[in-house]
Amino acid sequence: MAYQSILVHADLSRHAPQRIAIAARLAHAHQAHLIGAAMTGVSRFTLENNRGMRGGADQRPARAGGAGARPV
Repeated sequence: MAYQSILVHADLSRHAPQRIAIAARLAHAHQAHLIGAAMTGVSRFTLENNRGMRGGADQRPARAGGAGARPV
């Protein structure tokens, strides 16, 4: 069975170079795409929840039914 895509965790740990090299060899051997994933340090949820706290207008769209609408 040949792999089409290989995802590898890319970080700054001491094992990262070895992990990435192994993933690269596997991708090459299977003619697969190699995808590296790394953390940015900022959670998407933290960013979204704090968006309105900077003093600017909240960028989220208004809920359907107006401000006082309640689910039925």
